[in-house]
Amino acid sequence: MRTPVYRLQWMIILTSVVVAGMSVASSETFPAFFAEQHPALAGQTLSASGVPGLHDIVDSGRNADLRWSDFTAYKTEVAKLYQTNGYSLLWFQNGHVRPQGLAVIALLQNADAKGLDPEDYDRSRWQGHLLKLGQKPSEQDLVSFDTALTVSAMRYIRAIHCGRVNPKEFKFQLDMGGNHSRWRISFRPTS
Repeated sequence: MRTPVYRLQWMIILTSVVVAGMSVASSETFPAFFAEQHPALAGQTLSASGVPGLHDIVDSGRNADLRWSDFTAYKTEVAKLYQTNGYSLLWFQNGHVRPQGLAVIALLQNADAKGLDPEDYDRSRWQGHLLKLGQKPSEQDLVSFDTALTVSAMRYIRAIHCGRVNPKEFKFQLDMGGNHSRWRISFRPTS
């Protein structure tokens, strides 16, 4: 069971990635970025009919535009992120993908630089998604893209932070011996 502290860490990490993407995309340094006010941090608002579409994806924990459409492991964090953002889109402004979103896509497509498989983050799908957005997309297309990018970013962050497989998911506990000069790692099933 995830603790509230763990969820807060996810929010901090995702926010850091978004801020880093904004900084890279705008060629600002972090101190300059934080010294200025950025009203553009607010996402693109959805119409009254678009909000239920966002809720449908988030509440179901499924997005058909993802290679692995089931994101129930991230459902709580995704819901909290969109709730915190007033159920507006995170990666769009005025109907266009923000430069920060494009920077995150580039990061996901180059996941192999971090020893990860870029296909785990939909490398081959992003170009098609971007082309679709250039052809008069519906609001639901924007919602689907936005949530797909959010989930992919969360999966990437988790892989960077915890590795591709977290031993706790298989009820194994890492036991590091008490002597820090000679760490002994043993796996033992937890109950």
